[in-house]
Amino acid sequence: MDNLFSYATQHAPVFLVVDNVDQLDEKTQSQIFTDCVAFSKRLKINLVISLRNSTYVEHRNSAAFNAYDFDPILIEPPQVEAVLSKRFFLAKNMVQGQSGDFEAENGMRVHVSNNADIISLVQSSVLGTEVGSLLEVLAAGDIRNALRMTREFLEHGYTNVGKAWQTYKSTGNYVLPRHEALRAILLGNQALYSEDYSLVGNPFDARKGKTNLQLLRLFILSALVQYSSEASFQYIDGSEMKKHLRSVGVGDDTSIAVLRDLCRLRFVNTASHDQAAFSSSFYPT
Repeated sequence: MDNLFSYATQHAPVFLVVDNVDQLDEKTQSQIFTDCVAFSKRLKINLVISLRNSTYVEHRNSAAFNAYDFDPILIEPPQVEAVLSKRFFLAKNMVQGQSGDFEAENGMRVHVSNNADIISLVQSSVLGTEVGSLLEVLAAGDIRNALRMTREFLEHGYTNVGKAWQTYKSTGNYVLPRHEALRAILLGNQALYSEDYSLVGNPFDARKGKTNLQLLRLFILSALVQYSSEASFQYIDGSEMKKHLRSVGVGDDTSIAVLRDLCRLRFVNTASHDQAAFSSSFYPT
């Protein structure tokens, strides 16, 4: 194998692309980084590693990265609806011409002569609708999270499938009620909302076990949004936030814990995409 790659690299540029590494645990990530870099250096292959910017920032000073010289390139994520449109197009082509059956909520058996029509129904419920805008906002630029949300409401969002199908067949269009999509995204397969299982965090509960701190997440978010409404706004320094939170009686440990929760839940980002600290700069998503 080494001889084949060595021969190929003498006659044409060869690229090794490693994608989705940041979905694995840190130990496995480090091993993959080390192995890929060693492999590419030995055989003179061009190495491309695709990472989320937050993962790169977190690991850029690790031994696996520091041992070699990398050229980091930031690629902005695509629009959520553009990604979903391509997924729907692929799914429609995969099931084109296939037939199937499903059981409506009233127990009636419904036959579908072309399963691609089901994909068209789903597509009309998402693309260019309030549901699509909802996914875009809640995902906060995280494409993987947007895809997970889409899967959740496709699995749990259609409470009246038979009616949706009949409406689509008679009018050529069906839009899933936005409250059903939101319910499915928030609850998934749970009967009640729980932040531990939901794809969307709860801004109305800081989860600090104190009544006077319950709305601290919302308090910080409201202040950030108000600041960001100014035309000159770029971000606000963590030290400035610490000063104002101290003035209303919130301790530093509680403040930084809530800020980190807001970043983890994608309500807020740091300018450098590193772990939230008072030395960081923050902006609302």
